[in-house]
Amino acid sequence: GPPILNQSPERKRMYSEILRRVRDYMQRNHSATLGAAINYVIQQPAPEFYLSAQTVKRIINYDAHHRQI
Repeated sequence: GPPILNQSPERKRMYSEILRRVRDYMQRNHSATLGAAINYVIQQPAPEFYLSAQTVKRIINYDAHHRQI
């Protein structure tokens, strides 16, 4: 994907939170691999909703359009 500098504020917050949680997990589980830590973190519930209102609107419009076809 595009570099994090070019991404939306919501996406930047999401990746920053994932990174924070991965680092925390690895500090608590010294034998964990990076892949295992990432896998664990992304399977956990998100602490907040990271979609913008515009993104939600696009998803709904896309779904509505494809249901009519």
